[in-house]
Amino acid sequence: MGTSQSGVVYAVPVSSKEEAKNETPVYRHPKFKDKLIDNLVDYPQYDTIQKAYTGVLAGRENYPCLGTRELLPNGERGEYKFKTYGEVLDNSHALGRGIEALKLAPTIKEYKNMAMKFVGVYSKNREEYTTLFVTCALFGLTMIPIYDTLGPDSVSFIFQQTNLTTLFCSNNYLDSLLKGAKEKKLNKVSTIVCFEKVEKEKVAEAQGLGISLIVWDTVLEKGRKLDTPLPSFDGDSVLVISYTSGTTSLPKAAMISHKNLISLAGASEYQDPIFHITSSDVHYSYLPLAHIFEIIFTGLSLWKGASIGYWSGEVTKVKEDVGKLSPTFFVSVPRLYNRFYEAFVDAISKQSFIKRKLLDIAINAKLKNLDADNVCKHAIFDPILFKNFKKALGGRVRFMITAAAPMHPDRMKYLKVTTCVPMLEAYGQTESTGGSFITHSSDPDVSHVGGPFACHEFKLQDVPEMGYTSKDRNEDGVLCPRGEICIRGHTVFRGYYKDEQKTNETIDKDGFLHTGDIGMLLPNGALKIIDRKKNIFKLSIGEYVAPEKIESIILATSLFQEVFVYGDSLANYLVLLAVPNPPKLLSLAQNAGIQVQDIESACKNNELKKAVLKVVEKQGRESGLNSFEIPKNLYLQPQPFQDQGLVTGSLKLKRFEAAQYFKDQIKKLYQPQL
Repeated sequence: MGTSQSGVVYAVPVSSKEEAKNETPVYRHPKFKDKLIDNLVDYPQYDTIQKAYTGVLAGRENYPCLGTRELLPNGERGEYKFKTYGEVLDNSHALGRGIEALKLAPTIKEYKNMAMKFVGVYSKNREEYTTLFVTCALFGLTMIPIYDTLGPDSVSFIFQQTNLTTLFCSNNYLDSLLKGAKEKKLNKVSTIVCFEKVEKEKVAEAQGLGISLIVWDTVLEKGRKLDTPLPSFDGDSVLVISYTSGTTSLPKAAMISHKNLISLAGASEYQDPIFHITSSDVHYSYLPLAHIFEIIFTGLSLWKGASIGYWSGEVTKVKEDVGKLSPTFFVSVPRLYNRFYEAFVDAISKQSFIKRKLLDIAINAKLKNLDADNVCKHAIFDPILFKNFKKALGGRVRFMITAAAPMHPDRMKYLKVTTCVPMLEAYGQTESTGGSFITHSSDPDVSHVGGPFACHEFKLQDVPEMGYTSKDRNEDGVLCPRGEICIRGHTVFRGYYKDEQKTNETIDKDGFLHTGDIGMLLPNGALKIIDRKKNIFKLSIGEYVAPEKIESIILATSLFQEVFVYGDSLANYLVLLAVPNPPKLLSLAQNAGIQVQDIESACKNNELKKAVLKVVEKQGRESGLNSFEIPKNLYLQPQPFQDQGLVTGSLKLKRFEAAQYFKDQIKKLYQPQL
């Protein structure tokens, strides 16, 4: 394959074209054509997270490990206070022995004779959550995280499917759990371990419902009196069952093994050097720990002896947290990066005329440098004009990573030059242990997701019904194969717990994981995500529509915080349901001479909706959308989709549930238009 402007070759074929039928050859990382990485660099003997943590961390007892902002007497949060690695490992050993002594995780053999010991956890990110993760890694337990965004029916389904008996939780979820117990929705959960102290009345209430309510410290104290050895198990042992809260009503239980995580950690050492985490790094943990993306960076940080600081549990405190912690890398998703972008644009608009012009000149100059030389720093502009933008990330960030959903290339470039920091884009799924492809910091091209990690290989399989084949060429006649992304290797999950049918639908007989995403292979071996096989629908005019692509384009208008594009197969046009960006919507109303009192009245104003649709149409046409891909009707609401439980833990839209929730509004949108 050819190289990119930066000279990066992301992947090379390792099978012949003659072998491939209706698909591309198999591709691998260019440095590992003959062998896929399945172990840690310099530590090939560590085939489990247990061995990695007990072996590698033995000499780091005094390093700062897990940090939380101190709660002050006035209720405010102070500075970060850290537990050392020695303290965290001691607590993990005590917790594991306490769990064993109290028989909180009995062995369950209910699927394929796999012996597993389940412990559930229902909490926002905090020290105890990660300590439990380390405990599970050391003692061969299987952690079952409960997503904060899962609805009560999905949570009840998890309890029924796993038959877990013990659930660790933060106290703010206790009332909802006891309510579930009253409604007989906790199945076999008989013990709830609370991270904080609990009132006697709550203990009595739980006891009356057949639930033993104990506190975290009780389990630790029980375990400290014991000295039982760690158990032995192999890399196929399941460390996490990650429930994927996708577009269907019930989540799927993806089994992630020690080997999955070990191989990804080992392969990460062969990626971009800027991506390497060291003991001097600091990770800010605020993306849900129930999601594989955060589990990866927590696991990598612990293996490397880095520090992890936790958010205060409130979105309004994130800026303050980051200022106190000063992380050295920043991991997020497009939905949150878009908020940074909008905040930066808004802040610049409020500057004086001279300052605004200087910033415009500087940003444009840096964007040209970025496109030409992939340089996001400037010796003169940065200390004078971009100091406060860097502070928004804490001031010490050396790289950013975005994943979980597509991000608009122009916004990615804008954030690179304003924060003066490289941004890598990653792609993966829970079923592939989160990390599958990642870009290189030396590559100025932001239109793709880079190449594969060295622990797996991939191919593109034809999807003829959508017009994607391995023989496709671009407008210049250059071969650019397109098709469904299929991944095979050490990071492919062990299957869905108690769901052989869905497992076989996802992993084929040759061991390839079918992602459902459509990719295009660029000449340098980079992968570009262009469509979604499962999230498409057909309009009555016979045209297929990929809503995620359209949503990404619409979000670039900055008029919206969240969007949902819907198409009825009996109709010939799309509709848009969205949460507006209040300042932008009110500004549009003012410029159009439309009188509205507040954001609620703005969302209901028909004249303003017409003005919004014109902006959407303009953006769509400028971005190359076909007429049928541009929504023709609109519903606005001020409440975030998350408030209605319509986004997953990784902040992706739950399309099926959103369509059900908005069915009345959708029906009206397909009636006579405005």
